[in-house]
Amino acid sequence: MLFAFRAFLSLLIRSRVALVVFLLVFVVGLGLLVDYGVTNGKVYPGVRIGSIDVSGKTEQEITQLLQDNYQLRVDTVEVTIYGGASAASSLSEGDSSESQSEESTEDAAPAPTDSAGSEAQSWSATANSLGAELPAEELAHQAFEVGRSNGGLPARISALFNGWEVSLGLSFDSNKVEALAEEIDNVIGEPREDYGVEIVEGSARVTAGHDGTMINRDTFKKQLNDAILFSETPSFTAVAEFSAMRIDEAQAQAVCDEFNAVLSSGIEVSYQGNSWTFTADDIATCLSTRVEQDGDGWTLTPYIDESQALPHIASLTRQSSEEKKAKISFTKNDDGSVTVHTDQTGTMPLISDAITALDQVLFSGQDSVDITPSEEYGQSAEVTHAQRSADSGLVSVSIIQTSTPAEIDFDSAVALGVVDEISSYTTQYSTGTGTENRVSNIHLVSDMLNNSIVANEGVWSFNQTTGERTESAGFLPAGTINNGEYVDDVAGGICQVATTVFNAVYDSGLPIVARTNHTLYIASYPDGRDAAVSWPDLDLKWGNDTGSDVLLRMTYDSSSVTATVYGIDPGYTVTTDAGEWEEGEEYETVTKIDESLAPGTSYTESAGSNGREISIVRSVTNADGTLIRQDRFDSVYQPKNEVIVQGPETNSSDNDESE
Repeated sequence: MLFAFRAFLSLLIRSRVALVVFLLVFVVGLGLLVDYGVTNGKVYPGVRIGSIDVSGKTEQEITQLLQDNYQLRVDTVEVTIYGGASAASSLSEGDSSESQSEESTEDAAPAPTDSAGSEAQSWSATANSLGAELPAEELAHQAFEVGRSNGGLPARISALFNGWEVSLGLSFDSNKVEALAEEIDNVIGEPREDYGVEIVEGSARVTAGHDGTMINRDTFKKQLNDAILFSETPSFTAVAEFSAMRIDEAQAQAVCDEFNAVLSSGIEVSYQGNSWTFTADDIATCLSTRVEQDGDGWTLTPYIDESQALPHIASLTRQSSEEKKAKISFTKNDDGSVTVHTDQTGTMPLISDAITALDQVLFSGQDSVDITPSEEYGQSAEVTHAQRSADSGLVSVSIIQTSTPAEIDFDSAVALGVVDEISSYTTQYSTGTGTENRVSNIHLVSDMLNNSIVANEGVWSFNQTTGERTESAGFLPAGTINNGEYVDDVAGGICQVATTVFNAVYDSGLPIVARTNHTLYIASYPDGRDAAVSWPDLDLKWGNDTGSDVLLRMTYDSSSVTATVYGIDPGYTVTTDAGEWEEGEEYETVTKIDESLAPGTSYTESAGSNGREISIVRSVTNADGTLIRQDRFDSVYQPKNEVIVQGPETNSSDNDESE
């Protein structure tokens, strides 16, 4: 070792070239070592995200910096979109749309007006309504990879001398953006219509298409992004542009012919020795088309819609077999979806593979297809086989059975019978002027309860699941019951949701731990089967004794709310023995003075009704008729006061003076 060092030193002394090379290597090596110490785990110099210089920062620091600078805007900004005049009048199919595209990217000045001078229609949008999120961690990682996996050394040098910008943008829910764009199109433009195919009374036919005027989707998304993140006055004008139809009549006719061939030849599905031949109506509900980009053009692609075909086929397989149920548990994911976990002791049919095989034989020109099960289902000697009959053209598929996977998405688990719908209950509510706050509260609390999970032997609580219902939590004043009268109070309307949940659980046969009736009788609910909640003491509680997790899913539309209980159906049968109504306390008359009324006048604000009482008994038996539980629910409703509103009393001395 010493000899080698002396030889190396002697070389450096005798050779100027060797000395220069050594010094150069040493300087470069030292520089690289220093650079590594300075930039290790940090973004290289010259990199920015939008206008923010992130040089020398770690991914965690950048994530926090982006959230500090933009998250409040994302959470609070409301964007106004004005509907600009349609560009169709100045465009023909061959015209360039460049000038209109440039105009549509500009922030709006004052609200545009229509030809009559009145204010044009406008739309409001928020990040929440658009499903938009600030992908801070992803943006930070993109910045970190500049000069590393993104571009390597050339990119690093370019960033150092010329700068390198990572575009600052939100991630949007494409479906929500498209829904808003379509709404605007219908007002300021004329949406294009591609030639397509529809099936009527068992026969496919071509539907006509036409060119249209629509807002450019890429431009629209950029406008939304910039308005939310950067604009001091978050508004812009959306302009409709010429939009040529993508699918012509000849393309649609070709798909129409394929559909009619399928409807004529038929589809047969078999599973565990049973076979079912689809009717033309069955096939029609499963056939669909999608428009796909093909190079510079577009194509109309026929396919089997799994969302329609899978539930139908699953219902057939469940009727003919008794697959062993796996024990399950649920996980609610960050995006709101639900994953089902199983102990893999049960079995299920591989219907998705059967649909894939059918699709390939029907529309890919193949006469026979074998689908090997995914590795997630373990090794299997069986394959899903589909083939076309040379004589009749009938396409048949055999479905194989496999062990239930460790994880499966919720909708597939329900469709395949891995998860059962145990019970469901729906209540209706009024809509229209004056009901907006109540409907908002119903929707908000339903969202809070949605996909709540109850472990086996666990207890579900309305109050614990939602927390306190306050204005800061988004609840609004609406009609509620207080001291025998209907008054406006924060979170009015949520008791309807509690009643909906109570009835779903009641019908499931699961244990009901705590329930209180409303103060006043409400005729729209089943006798003695309403439920009231109030923070913090008045609660609705129920339990789970199924042996697996139970999931409560809440859904609503414009006039109803539904509670559905999912899990492994325990097979309970529920019967109700309702008692007779008994008279309760008599109502009282309450008088209120309204100084704005004329003296001596009055009106009845609300009619009175006497109190009443009822008891119901729920009996729950298992599959062999053994009584599992028997619950008595007593409901005592207070009288509803009659409320008279009258003006101030007449004063005789005042009358004399006035004369």
